[in-house]
Amino acid sequence: MQLKTANHSDLLKLPEEIQKLLYRKSVVPIVDQFSSMWGHRDPIIIFAGSYGSGKSFFASDDLINKCLNDNYFRCFYGRKVYDTIRGSIFPTIYEQIEAHNLKGFQYSKANTSSMIIEHTNGNKFIPFGADKIDKLKSIKEPSHFLLEELDQFTADDFGMCISRLGRTNKAQTQLIGMCNTDKVYREHWLYDILFGANVINATIHWSNYRKNSMLPDIAEYEKNLRVRAMGDEDLFNAIANGTPGVRNKENAWLYVNYKHCIIDERIEPIAGNTVYLSFDFNNEPMTCTAWQFNSGNHNMDGAGCFINCIGEFETSMAETNEEIISLLCKKIKAQFPYNPLRITGDANGRSRLKGVAGNKSIYFLICKYLSVHESMLDVPMSNMPHTASRALCNTILYNHKNIRLSHVNSPKTISDLYTARASEEKEDELVKDRKINKLDYFDTFRYIFSTYFGYFLR
Repeated sequence: MQLKTANHSDLLKLPEEIQKLLYRKSVVPIVDQFSSMWGHRDPIIIFAGSYGSGKSFFASDDLINKCLNDNYFRCFYGRKVYDTIRGSIFPTIYEQIEAHNLKGFQYSKANTSSMIIEHTNGNKFIPFGADKIDKLKSIKEPSHFLLEELDQFTADDFGMCISRLGRTNKAQTQLIGMCNTDKVYREHWLYDILFGANVINATIHWSNYRKNSMLPDIAEYEKNLRVRAMGDEDLFNAIANGTPGVRNKENAWLYVNYKHCIIDERIEPIAGNTVYLSFDFNNEPMTCTAWQFNSGNHNMDGAGCFINCIGEFETSMAETNEEIISLLCKKIKAQFPYNPLRITGDANGRSRLKGVAGNKSIYFLICKYLSVHESMLDVPMSNMPHTASRALCNTILYNHKNIRLSHVNSPKTISDLYTARASEEKEDELVKDRKINKLDYFDTFRYIFSTYFGYFLR
């Protein structure tokens, strides 16, 4: 049963009733930019380009057609990490089968299913992951590989898949990879294939969201991509135009432009308004930043919506942890004697302090010396991972219209914003050095956002 295809742009010219009838008759709409690739048998095909171009849907449709018609078809489909398949490429394939009203396919959508998709003709799609090399070595006689997020595979993974394809003479074998280019940096193994000499002689197909007629609103989608790029034009070009990924030369942890947030004038506390305190704990120093904001206003553009850093505090080394906490709290109470206080900070402060009477936690002592009831603690059970924290901080700084940090109120916090760097080895990991790059104030900055503004990330 060869699937009938039609250019999606042509179908859009027909009355909606006719379109629905054709879809029920298993006519497959092909986004025009992919029409020349339908049925291709080139040994290695890589679909690359922008977000939202429709690569995954087209590749799935093309392989479904081959599953229906080839005498022998064993397509191993997957991603680098096996556990991510169930929420990505697996539903893409079976949803396309259902969208085209195709019969004869058997599969289970249950969370414990094998994710094998089999047709009554004996052909099948079989999931795999490359996170364990034995999973690749155990693959027998594949006719096809479908690799989603190809950039996440290693060169060894890729080579292993190619070697598996050479072990059967039952079919004309094929490897199909799909990737966006925002993570294909100059040192990535895919860089030369996509942007250089193409040493493996793969067929490269470039696609773009602007040519995807199935997107309901291309202008709105581009707006979303610009929000995703958060002012980084290199990143926007990578996710929207398929250019190579570009690392920030200084690898700044805050990669958006936040100069509009930094002012020279003093920020005066608002009398009677709650002061939110964010703590980071090191014996030398122990630090805290003070903030005021209207956390109930979720509209970042709204009049009256603000986030102000109104002070920073630290203590030098004292004889015991309790003395450090007592000294710091005295400084805070002296500056905000009449404001209600709420407290957040490093989740590790929940742990018990040895050598302190009653073996109390740091936050218990903070409440004691600030004369604050423990119900005013907003401390999370665990700290937000650096990847999520980095995304959140950059999102807020780029999109919020009224964040203010002053060189008068919080000079050391501002210095930390400029200093913070991400690791070259571990993406998004914050680089720290207790002798040079302590970033204690920067941590309080991250904690205040993760506790009270996590909804911006959603």
